[in-house]
Amino acid sequence: ALGRWPAAHEHLTEVLASSGEPWVEKNRATLTGAGKVIGEHIGKLEVLGGFPGAEVRINGLSRGTLPLAGPVAVATGSISIEISAPGYISMQRTASIRAGQTTRESFDPLAQASSEQRSPARVSPPPLRSTDSGGGSPPPKPPEAEVRGSDGPLHRPVEQTPREPSALRRSAKWISAGLALAAFTGGGVAYVMHRQAATDFDRDCRVDPTTGAPMVLVGSMQTESGCQDLRQRWSGDYRWAVVGVAAGGALAVTALVFWLTEPALEETRMAAVGCAPIISGPRDLALGCQLRF
Repeated sequence: ALGRWPAAHEHLTEVLASSGEPWVEKNRATLTGAGKVIGEHIGKLEVLGGFPGAEVRINGLSRGTLPLAGPVAVATGSISIEISAPGYISMQRTASIRAGQTTRESFDPLAQASSEQRSPARVSPPPLRSTDSGGGSPPPKPPEAEVRGSDGPLHRPVEQTPREPSALRRSAKWISAGLALAAFTGGGVAYVMHRQAATDFDRDCRVDPTTGAPMVLVGSMQTESGCQDLRQRWSGDYRWAVVGVAAGGALAVTALVFWLTEPALEETRMAAVGCAPIISGPRDLALGCQLRF
């Protein structure tokens, strides 16, 4: 719920690895399902090279020293990686993490800092633990000024990772799109039935200009009650067609707004499609769609 996917992945993996615990065995299916959801937000990062004993920090949080025991679990999206050691110039870069994939980043050996560049070791604030209530301080932001060495800039400021859309927002988007499709389908069926009833009425019946009541044409096999029924069907089906198309258009616009405004990463943003009704007359209905990519 807090979006702390690496901590959730670590703790849930540890729980599922245990055996013989009654509560875990009873709820293993539920925990496994939760693990699949967490896995959609987790990728692996393998840090290679660098300086033996250098500290590895990911998004400001320490994840061990080089060489790491193996790939570490990190949240998907853009992350910052920093390796540092006392007396050496730290190196920092960004990487893009994708769900279910392992990203490898290789670093050159750290350059030794000159006497002017050396400074007392900084004291880092304690990292946020997964059990914090959320009121603690966030991880420190990357430095705004780029660090320069003898060969030029070593790293630049890291942009903040955009937030991923919530599960509720994604569900609302797809539910709106599904309901829009169902409404358009129902409206289309009602319009076809309206046209069929109108054709049958024009073939066998007419409207009395003085009373406005339906009348049977001479030579038709239709009855007055049948003409009345055709007229009611013709009118009722048209109303349902208009309601279906209007509701489908409103739901399609809602889904399109959710789609275009969701805070997705630029490299993962998908194409967007939107549809809207086109009413040019009382019996002329159409549907127009647009694709943005």
